[in-house]
Amino acid sequence: MIFGSSHGGAGNELDVSLERLSVIIHLARKHEADLLAVDASDSRDDADGGASQPEQDPSERDLRAAIAALPADEQAVLVALVWIGRGDFAPQEFDEALTRSFDRKGSSIPDYLLGLPALADTLVKGTTACGADFNAYESGRHGRSGETLH
Repeated sequence: MIFGSSHGGAGNELDVSLERLSVIIHLARKHEADLLAVDASDSRDDADGGASQPEQDPSERDLRAAIAALPADEQAVLVALVWIGRGDFAPQEFDEALTRSFDRKGSSIPDYLLGLPALADTLVKGTTACGADFNAYESGRHGRSGETLH
């Protein structure tokens, strides 16, 4: 409905549901909010002379698990959407971005995505640039399910 792609000439269409993207985006927003709260708390601790020990962040754990639970092709779509959202690729270059996301080396995709600033907003920008009205989807998602990006 929104964009189509096949990888490596295999002819398999890659789909990522807006519902799954919504979950990832909401978890990313929660994680980003938690990071801001921790930063504010650390500033107060520094002013008080206390040093707080870093705790395991449940929102990071949840986001990391949600990304890791996606099939590899859907993780690659997330990377391509992020790259489009931050302007590395134009929406019409989705296939190239997707190919490069499959070919990227380095950290795992969850590690890579969690290391990016403003992940949620960047995913929304990429999704919107590729033709999905994420905000409209969010407004009406209880009435529609199963919409996909493809």
